[in-house]
Amino acid sequence: FDDAVVCQMADDRYLVVVNAGMGMEISGHLRSQQKTGQQARVMDITVDTGKVDLQGPLAAKIVWKILKQPGTDLADFPYFAFKGSFDPDISGSSGVFLKDGTPVMLSRSGYTGEFGFEIFIARQSLKDLWLRLLEAGKDLGIKPCGLAARDSLRAGAGLPLAHQDIGNWIFLNNPWSFALPFNRDKPGFTKNFIGAHALLSARDPGYTYPFAGYDARKVSAGEALVMDGQDNEMGKVLTCVTDMGIDWDKGRIFRIGVGQGAGTPRPRGLCCGFLWLRSKVETGSEIVLRDKRRDIKACIVEQIRPGLTARRSLKEML
Repeated sequence: FDDAVVCQMADDRYLVVVNAGMGMEISGHLRSQQKTGQQARVMDITVDTGKVDLQGPLAAKIVWKILKQPGTDLADFPYFAFKGSFDPDISGSSGVFLKDGTPVMLSRSGYTGEFGFEIFIARQSLKDLWLRLLEAGKDLGIKPCGLAARDSLRAGAGLPLAHQDIGNWIFLNNPWSFALPFNRDKPGFTKNFIGAHALLSARDPGYTYPFAGYDARKVSAGEALVMDGQDNEMGKVLTCVTDMGIDWDKGRIFRIGVGQGAGTPRPRGLCCGFLWLRSKVETGSEIVLRDKRRDIKACIVEQIRPGLTARRSLKEML
């Protein structure tokens, strides 16, 4: 499946973290792959689980305020690791707890490309967690944000959205090298998996690229086409959002607080996202994005928002 992370919670228990709307579909897929005689049991716990993402440079300072043992819980905590469990049956004495003893699973992750956490908790405790975070972060400028903000941030960070950037086309030539188990020589894989043969035998699979426009204007994703300099259609726009924290300066993209030299203006925002093209193009190629409303110029880039902070050490962020 295209948007899942698997966490080993115990010797015999795994948690598959998926896009919330995909819980039923992915749990059904897992059940369909069970072989006769296997003892594995698949449970969809979507409706019983809550999660809040806390993202940004002050996330560690806010989380510190709500944890029962922050010094222990936040020690030796690398990017994309997790600690604790929101299931009381397996949280144990070494789990992670809020100040009132509520068990949580704390993960150093989040779909923004920036430093932060995802906090998993039993559904009945979700509202209390939300209020605790708002209280703990009020003197640090915490702000509630919805999916539109997440969509802007994840696109600027170069992260795909399932069923939009990853869809019903051959997912082979794309900027997400971590998504498929390529071997060193490419295009072979280090392991076999469902769909591997279809990928390796595909003819003319197309190419997915990140892009950045030259201002904040957008086109309609899913409807807009990609045109070359001679007005020939090249492909389609998969995602187009506006990242308000970036802009161009002297031919390079800069962001708020990172890579800004003397005299660099404050970012005004750029549209950005992903394209699917029939043919390979080079980084730096200029294209035109066209929908019913407008044409906008854009550029194929290797990286959209520079200076991502997700991998910075906890010590630095505290």
